[in-house]
Amino acid sequence: MAFKEEHREYQELVRELILIRRHNLMKAIEVIGADEQLTAKEKRSLVQQQVTLILELPHIPAHVGRLLLFAEGALVIIALERFLRMILKRTGEENKNVTLPNLLEQATGSKPSLRFPTDTNRNKAITDLTLVRNTLLHGNYEQLARTKGCDVREYFKTQYTPAVESLYRLLDHFVKQIDAKTGLPRKAG
Repeated sequence: MAFKEEHREYQELVRELILIRRHNLMKAIEVIGADEQLTAKEKRSLVQQQVTLILELPHIPAHVGRLLLFAEGALVIIALERFLRMILKRTGEENKNVTLPNLLEQATGSKPSLRFPTDTNRNKAITDLTLVRNTLLHGNYEQLARTKGCDVREYFKTQYTPAVESLYRLLDHFVKQIDAKTGLPRKAG
């Protein structure tokens, strides 16, 4: 059985992640009244504008409150951690204490299965990803905001959506490095 078929649950995670991302983009476009021919970057910018709008309004109108930003953030973290477990074969009870930072270190370490984008500082990326993951998992937004030098409101207004987008792009970057049939790294070149 091919790697892809062995991990049907991952395909479902990705399907849901894509649906949530598409939903958030379309709601942002609907509210702003923007043209659907926008680039992906312009669409993500609209989602960020919606976050700002939500935080600035005393009463959230129904159409603005339809963005599912926590769902998107949580799904991208879950998908990233599951993907790393799959390629590293770190699943099951014996690996219950192995979490995202350990998986990232192993996958990108001395015998790497995966490479971060060339303009990315590996150690800083692992630290930042772990911080975002732990914040979403434990709901301690104050700690993350303090680490980023702002309050919770400012963090969500200016940094949350770009962080989720960066996570999504990193997941995509990693997935493209693995052969879906074998689960092994593709040959560079």
